[in-house]
Amino acid sequence: MGETRRIIIPVMGMTKAGKSSFINKAASLPKEKQAELEVGANLAPCTKKLQDIETEGLLSEYPSLMRHRLVFVDTPGFDDDEFSDYELLQFIADHLKESYRNGDLLGGVLYLHDISRDGFTGTPKKNLKLFDRLCGENSMFKVVLVTTKWGRQTAEDDYGKREKELEDVHWASLIASGAITMRLTKPDNASAIEVVNEVLRRYVEPESRGRRLQDQILQIQRELVAEKKYLRQTEAAKALREELEKLQDIEAKLQRAESEGGAKIEDLKARDDKAGQLERQIAEFKLNIAQRAGSILKRWFR
Repeated sequence: MGETRRIIIPVMGMTKAGKSSFINKAASLPKEKQAELEVGANLAPCTKKLQDIETEGLLSEYPSLMRHRLVFVDTPGFDDDEFSDYELLQFIADHLKESYRNGDLLGGVLYLHDISRDGFTGTPKKNLKLFDRLCGENSMFKVVLVTTKWGRQTAEDDYGKREKELEDVHWASLIASGAITMRLTKPDNASAIEVVNEVLRRYVEPESRGRRLQDQILQIQRELVAEKKYLRQTEAAKALREELEKLQDIEAKLQRAESEGGAKIEDLKARDDKAGQLERQIAEFKLNIAQRAGSILKRWFR
């Protein structure tokens, strides 16, 4: 029969997109288990580090998978006030690296997006870019882009138009590489289970088995384990540096505006916020590099 292994489904997306709530519904967790998996009732992010949530029953319709265990991985979003983006990337990278080393199978990856959120700039754009670099093009066929919170739509809203913009513009390259989109529309667990079944169906389909697509891992797992790269050398870390460079550019422009006497108080406040964020995140990169160098020197001079 073969060995029993874990099939993992990381659930990613911005804070408050509904990741923990989705897992509660998909896994049909009892109330006591739901309490263990924090679901935010306020504006603060509730998932600080990654949580593994094992579920039973969802593999029963797939004979080739019944000996395995299905595990959801609840992840924090890259918009946390307590941790820098680099710290969050470290949390996610370490967890996925350990999962790969332990022989876990990548069933699929879910990226949740709150459809009630208007606009797609700044933080949402950054989150998606980092997600893209974490997964890599070769793993996109395992990705499902899930829109949530359709129940908030009013007569004045046009969520269908927002969805079309996501598919035609912001998600277009991911979809072209094999990702699919789904809606989480039903208030009970039915929609969540439909999403998971689609992930599993794609995982076991003959084309996946024939091309050994089941064995495909995420880009960051391959970089850290197979290619033995440091985190700062990965494509996800490079994407983060690109975002930091944009912040630096904003800071430089605001400093010039201030020196020329044209800065408004709102600009100065924005500059202070950006500068503090920039300083902390650049320090993370420098600290990481210094720690690596110190470790190497210790090995050399033992």
